[in-house]
Amino acid sequence: MSDKPTGWRPIESAPRDGRWILLWDDHACAAVSGYWDTDVDEWMTDVDVCDGDFLPTRWLSVPHRTVDEGGRDE
Repeated sequence: MSDKPTGWRPIESAPRDGRWILLWDDHACAAVSGYWDTDVDEWMTDVDVCDGDFLPTRWLSVPHRTVDEGGRDE
């Protein structure tokens, strides 16, 4: 049995337009939310993982979440 995730796309095909996606790192065996930051040309994540050694190798899109004006999920 493989412990690599299935259905994930190669990181080279990930969008680099600031949209949030799920990122997977083969070395860390972890998935986190993140996006490509064009100001610094690197992946940014919503958590500090692996002491800065998180290097994503795969990605998945996440469902679009609608938030109302009060900041509540619709």
